[in-house]
Amino acid sequence: MYVTDRGLDVVHVLDAATLEVQATVSVGNDPWGIDITSDGALVVVACEDDRTVHFIDTAALTTTSLVLPAGALPRDVDISADDTRAYVPSGDLPGNDGVFEIDLATKSLTGLIDFGISANTNVVAVKPQPVACEP
Repeated sequence: MYVTDRGLDVVHVLDAATLEVQATVSVGNDPWGIDITSDGALVVVACEDDRTVHFIDTAALTTTSLVLPAGALPRDVDISADDTRAYVPSGDLPGNDGVFEIDLATKSLTGLIDFGISANTNVVAVKPQPVACEP
């Protein structure tokens, strides 16, 4: 289980059975959205205040990052059903807002799905979540 911590700018790694913290991974400033590939190999984190997206290799707990264009306020992320792309809402960009598309193989920005209006996009859902959480 992976949980963003906006106060410490980290992702906590928890054992799903015991809910004990196993590790923490530093990410960008003000992490909000988080998603994981279907094989569990990659966690993607959207960090609002420094407009970054971080990619956590879950085996090594190492990160790489991508800086989004000026003005972006990424608060959410969702990964495509085929695990090839991540989608990150732009927030309130100067000009038109939309959703950024990121190629997960190269961890690079491939474009903006432009809504043609100033919409302040914040949350995206691409596919149903494959697991249910139990208390």
